[in-house]
Amino acid sequence: MLVLATYDQVSAALADRDLIVPPTPAATTGVGWLRSAVPRFSSGATHARRRGLVEAPLRALVPDTLRRRARALADRPDTAAVEVLAEALGVAVDPAVVVAAARAYLPPVEPTPADDAAVASLVAALGGTWDEATAARACLLVQACASTAGLIRNALPYKDSGVPEAVLAETLRHSPPVRVLRRQAPDGTLTELDLAAANRDPAVFPDPDTFDVHRVGNHRHLSFGVGLRPCPGDNHALAIAAGVLEGSS
Repeated sequence: MLVLATYDQVSAALADRDLIVPPTPAATTGVGWLRSAVPRFSSGATHARRRGLVEAPLRALVPDTLRRRARALADRPDTAAVEVLAEALGVAVDPAVVVAAARAYLPPVEPTPADDAAVASLVAALGGTWDEATAARACLLVQACASTAGLIRNALPYKDSGVPEAVLAETLRHSPPVRVLRRQAPDGTLTELDLAAANRDPAVFPDPDTFDVHRVGNHRHLSFGVGLRPCPGDNHALAIAAGVLEGSS
């Protein structure tokens, strides 16, 4: 597998239309179904259609409202993001179900029967229909657990270092919750994009191993993606994480 680790290499790969997300096998239930029905693991027109299904509910959510609600849940940093989003989306679901469904969401983790059962419980909470619209809402909750909760955990040790926006920007650079992405070339060659290494490229970020909320340009991190597939919920994730940091102060 080819590994790209510099800032310029990873940025270029994220903008390269010839590199696609490795496709996941089709499935009708469980984690396999979720992976095969969400935008994260699809490309081309399918990705565009599924991304639209994710963006639609996000447009109805006001980041400042999410931030205020997250402050009240700061004593539960591991589940606050899921709870805030579920409430905003009108979904009644036990956060533990989402946590369980998220465990094997990102390849190459192999799902267990318990993981598949958790996805089934999540789909039931979302209305019970195994379609792309349900997958879109499911992935918002699962990725809040897999990514936003990770951002919160990584940022909390630095919560007193500066304003939440600065702390989160430097956390995303210094300690991204998702450290690696994968892409596939037309000939099938797999490429690993090392976000963690790119975010510490000394050619872009001087003294990269130091956590510095005053760092000029820390917002240039690649943790939310750039180019063709930037994260559609970055502002929502930052709002929720900022609210938790504020409530923990």
